Amino acid sequence: MPKNHSRNSRSERSRREEKQLRRRWRSGRVFHWLGVFLRILLAAVLALLILLHRMFLGPSQTVCDMLTMSLLESSALKFVPYVYMRSEEVDEIIARCAVVEREERVDPSLVTIARPDPAEAAGQEEVPDIELVRVTGSTYKGYMMIVHDPSRVFLGMASETGARGRYINEIVEGFGAVGGINASGFYDPNGTGNGASPQGTVISKGELLRFDANITIAGFDENDILHVGKFTRDELDQLHLRDAAGWGPALIINGEPSEVPATKTGLNPRTAIGQRADGAALLLVVDGRHASSIGAAYTDLIDIMVDFGAVNACNLDGGFSSIMYYEGHRVSDVTTLDDSRRIPNAFLIREVESK
Repeated sequence: MPKNHSRNSRSERSRREEKQLRRRWRSGRVFHWLGVFLRILLAAVLALLILLHRMFLGPSQTVCDMLTMSLLESSALKFVPYVYMRSEEVDEIIARCAVVEREERVDPSLVTIARPDPAEAAGQEEVPDIELVRVTGSTYKGYMMIVHDPSRVFLGMASETGARGRYINEIVEGFGAVGGINASGFYDPNGTGNGASPQGTVISKGELLRFDANITIAGFDENDILHVGKFTRDELDQLHLRDAAGWGPALIINGEPSEVPATKTGLNPRTAIGQRADGAALLLVVDGRHASSIGAAYTDLIDIMVDFGAVNACNLDGGFSSIMYYEGHRVSDVTTLDDSRRIPNAFLIREVESK
């Protein structure tokens, strides 16, 4: 008995030691791979810092301008250029890359809205009420939505309480609309805003909900003509805008593009709205900040709008807010992990039956 007991004790001790060795081995493997991961992460961070240093302070002013403006247009990364450059240098880049908007007022006579006569349309080839066209460029991809009847485009607010914004699908479905795109910019400190507080002038269903003469907006009047610009209260009263919002800058006014820098600057997701000479509304969303679509500059938006025949056009809020929703589906590829950001309002397309 004593000998067996001794052998059993040694056997149990051996098993315990073996388990401890296995635990130590597993722990060692975990710490090994954790160390490998941290070294790779550190190397990647160092490489990124060196790359940013080279891009900001290297010989190419174009690259520096593009990177600076792209980051300044973001919500959470505005601080990065100031890490590498003095405030005065950043200010010089902002001034050099600023879009010079045209100051003249929209001439309504340049737009003649096509109101087809049902009798004349009989027997003719049917034209779709809404067209969805893919757009592509060297740094971007996106979609243009052509709404042939501009009276169907209106501004839908996310909430009457202002407690928080809503996702684009919630706004579209809440109004029973066919689809829509994001509209107003909103208060968004460090990218943490919840879309509750729009910025700029906001008009919905003829009601002035917010006024700001310093931000460029796009708005449809009672005759469904799109107006673009910065407006005083008196001018708004004279225009009788039924639905308006924006962020700016103005891209095209009376067929003339705004003056933009010669070099491409600020590649980001973008949203814009415009109108053709026949009255058709142009709703554009360009994807950005991912591998298949880095983003578009203001020059790209102008070129797209010109190609589609825009007489007047305006940039709307962009970045993570850029989103297009149509017939129950998200059309654009957003850059967030969920479907979209919460936004304060959207330009929507109402159902034909609800006119």
